[in-house]
Amino acid sequence: MLRHAIVSVVVRCTRHAWLTIIVAALLGVVSGVYAARHFAINTDINTLISPDLTWRQREIAFEKAFPQHLRSILVVVEAPTAELTTQATDLLWNRLEADKSHFIQVTQPGGGAFFRKNGLLFLPVAETEKVAGQLTQADPLIGQLATDPSLRGLIEVLQMGLTGVELEKITLDAMLRPLTATADTVEAVLANKPVHFSWHEMLAGDNPEANSKRKFIDIQPKLDFSALEPGKEATDAIRRAVSDLKLALVHAARNAGAPLTLAAAATAAGFLSFLPTAYRGVSELGQIAGMGMLVAYLTSITLLPALLKVLNPKGEPEPLGFAFLGPVDKFMEDHRVAIIVGVAIVSLGGLPLLYYLQFDFNPINLRNPKVESIATFLDLRKDPITGANAISVLAPNLEAAKPIEERLSKLPEVSQVRTLNFFVPADQDKKLAAIAKARNEIEPSFKPDAAQEPPTDEENVTALNEAVTNLKEAAEKHPGQGAAAAKRLSDLLGKLAASTPEVRQKAADAFLRPLKTAFADLRDLLQAHPVTLADVPNDIAELWRTADGRARVEVLPVSGPTSRTQTSLALPTATQGACRGSG
Repeated sequence: MLRHAIVSVVVRCTRHAWLTIIVAALLGVVSGVYAARHFAINTDINTLISPDLTWRQREIAFEKAFPQHLRSILVVVEAPTAELTTQATDLLWNRLEADKSHFIQVTQPGGGAFFRKNGLLFLPVAETEKVAGQLTQADPLIGQLATDPSLRGLIEVLQMGLTGVELEKITLDAMLRPLTATADTVEAVLANKPVHFSWHEMLAGDNPEANSKRKFIDIQPKLDFSALEPGKEATDAIRRAVSDLKLALVHAARNAGAPLTLAAAATAAGFLSFLPTAYRGVSELGQIAGMGMLVAYLTSITLLPALLKVLNPKGEPEPLGFAFLGPVDKFMEDHRVAIIVGVAIVSLGGLPLLYYLQFDFNPINLRNPKVESIATFLDLRKDPITGANAISVLAPNLEAAKPIEERLSKLPEVSQVRTLNFFVPADQDKKLAAIAKARNEIEPSFKPDAAQEPPTDEENVTALNEAVTNLKEAAEKHPGQGAAAAKRLSDLLGKLAASTPEVRQKAADAFLRPLKTAFADLRDLLQAHPVTLADVPNDIAELWRTADGRARVEVLPVSGPTSRTQTSLALPTATQGACRGSG
């Protein structure tokens, strides 16, 4: 019956070929006009999910409250040393902030003047006092380098350390870290290799901050969702800025009609099965592709025969297809009933296995983990403090956020909870007292009464040779790991003294260039002042509180690939009465 109907349609279309072609052409024009007026691309991934879902409604509410939080580009700046990271971040931020044609706003999370000056206030009291004490102990070093910022001044700092060893105030083993770092730098200079010396790491001791070599720039780009890549112009502008700064995609109707109908129906049914899902992007894909298959099928049995009748193309010189598969076709035709029954049995037998089928809701897993953006995100996710896995809760106001914060902080799945109040450090009096004490000791060293004249190359050589002698003597008197490091450094300084003035200048620059950044950071840290909510910069405050007073609560899960899911499951009880949205 199906075959007879298809043959009848083909016969009528070929009998009235021109009429069929004209009608098809008119339908094509009408369809094209309709598509041009009603179809448009929308590459906003936030519209892929049905807005009728409860969790999606909460996310929409959060997005409306904090649109800048979800529509931003996070630039991760990493460099071999903390000083280079700071320099690169500042240069890139200045360049991007001036580009108003591509970016609405450019900020530095955890950076900027606010954190540069008040960074020590966000440490525990004991840690702040420890850092302040270390800075005070480094005052002689600071004073010497501020007075004589040269290779001679660097050697004098080394000599001060050796003097401390002779006076038994410190041990040579205690100098192992600075001796090794200095030797590594000099060795790299002599070998004409890239040099990355860090004062920050040397003074931090054996436990430097894990994130000291990583900084962030948060960018609100101008997006065009009518384009296939709405943020392409913005990301291209970022890449250009980085590049400029040199930082680092018909058979016969009787024989083919029924199989063609079956194939088209099966394919269309497969696509149309996507329609019930709440994932709008998948649902719309099924609708478009499924209807497209039906249109293609109708065209194949109407327009195509009419065109063949009018155009009468030459036949193929050889039969199409794969002749060697002929026996397979015959076997399937002879045993079609058995094959259908077998497939039905296998399909029905596999139905119980659907119980064990898990659906991965994580869109990150749809992307190649080696792609730059995904690889960066996966790396950030390992550190819970970065907030890559953070969950955001929308509270009516800042006061209402406090009990939510308290309840969430008690959950074992949560590592930290933040609100706008996070930016008002606790125990400020004790911390400011420790910082003030360090400031009173160190500030005069930044302003020496009389800076020394820059040394000549001969004076630098003399200072190097004196250091070589003193290092060898110290190594002989104080055996141990420090002695081995001192002997290695003395050998390298001897080679540096015998080298050219240009190499010695390169060695001096390797230490003095990061010193300027380190001194600037230190001056800023010593300018800490009391912080209240009114002192929090607007670009930070607007990320945590809306103009109408609603407050954002950020929940940082414990580290782990499934930590976000576990924390999400624990949220409902702790956040009763609050509107939640994932960030």
